[in-house]
Amino acid sequence: MCGTYPKPDIALIMFSKSSPFTKVYMNRNMEAWYTSGQQSTSAKLVFDEEVVVLAHPKASTGGMVIGNGGTNYDVLRIDGVCSSVEPEAVSLKRPPAPKYASIPWQQLEKNVRDALLGDAGVAKAEAARRKECKGTTSLGVLSPGCAKADDRLSFAIADYVVRGGQTPMPKR
Repeated sequence: MCGTYPKPDIALIMFSKSSPFTKVYMNRNMEAWYTSGQQSTSAKLVFDEEVVVLAHPKASTGGMVIGNGGTNYDVLRIDGVCSSVEPEAVSLKRPPAPKYASIPWQQLEKNVRDALLGDAGVAKAEAARRKECKGTTSLGVLSPGCAKADDRLSFAIADYVVRGGQTPMPKR
């Protein structure tokens, strides 16, 4: 999952309400790194951000250990980016309003985008984003209005997925 480029399509499936993966929440802002082979990436994780645990230390009884000061957790953000965080940086306690990384709409496969557009909230946010962002600069810099519309679309997607909305497996 983490050995190549980010896979937001797969991350959406892993964040779904019905997925069996352990979800934890950041209890602080931090810059986290993930190194795989010769590739290294960084991400700024934020307080109350929900992440999926990909690998974590096991307790001798077979349960998950939070806050043991031991091996780092490999976690996945909803944007498909992996990070390693120390156990003290996460909590199992769900905050009232979890936060999520920005989901890159244009990087999602067409079949995934089409499925997401079946949700009224996502469709409305995507239409507003399309209208607001039609004049981005040639350097790819988003206007403040476009950036806000992008954030609203990302929130609508995350909300749909964590409420139980399903997305298909990407074709690639």
